[in-house]
Amino acid sequence: MKPFYLIAGMALLPFAADAQSKTRPQTGAAMMRERINTENNPLLEDWTGDFGGLPPFAKVKVEYFVPAFTKAMELYESEIQAIANNPAKPDFENTLEALEKAGEKYHHIRAMYAVWSANMNSPEFEKVEAEMEPRLAAFQDKIFQNQNLFQRIEALHQSDLAKSFKSDQKRLLEKKYRQFVLAGAKLDEETKSKVSELNQQLAACYTRFSQNLLADENQKFLEINKENDLAGLPKNLKDAAARAAESRGLKGAWVINN
Repeated sequence: MKPFYLIAGMALLPFAADAQSKTRPQTGAAMMRERINTENNPLLEDWTGDFGGLPPFAKVKVEYFVPAFTKAMELYESEIQAIANNPAKPDFENTLEALEKAGEKYHHIRAMYAVWSANMNSPEFEKVEAEMEPRLAAFQDKIFQNQNLFQRIEALHQSDLAKSFKSDQKRLLEKKYRQFVLAGAKLDEETKSKVSELNQQLAACYTRFSQNLLADENQKFLEINKENDLAGLPKNLKDAAARAAESRGLKGAWVINN
């Protein structure tokens, strides 16, 4: 799970989502499209290859993100529930280690989603962001506000067993305990619900702000009218600058985009 941050005492945008949160009913066509995109979705494939597995960037399409997230969140939530409702006494392996290993597909999709958001944004992806960010916030809250899960972490934090942990295990326990507390795990149910609503609103506002800022920056560019000013640039960059100029209706010029 990603770190949870607070601003002015309120939880800011957490990066997670909620398949069970408030969603609009789907039409039959939308349900069919989501089922197809889930069954044939490379975002849900296991990562293979070197370095412990590589993301399948070449296969990804923007329309795959929403159905992939929906399926991955269902899997992640089932793993969280298994940890939270484990009848065995909490220890490092069945609680902290299990929590670290949970949600692999979700985290893989989240990593690729972040790449698209930061580097490959488009009008189509912006629609995905606008839909997903509040859901991601709600899902993260759902994990942090899982009372049974937090009770296991808190029990470990207060136990004598933790004294025998290795230094890295103690560090992870302290980090997780603090993370959950800051996210509101000790709040009453009414306040938890309010925090989650605020987080979803903040996620939506932050997304709109970022997209508006990007749209403004995309209108800024450097126009070059003298080829001598491009001296030293390789041909492929010159050609790209010429294409950028042509796309803006500036024939005979070169454009360096922001």
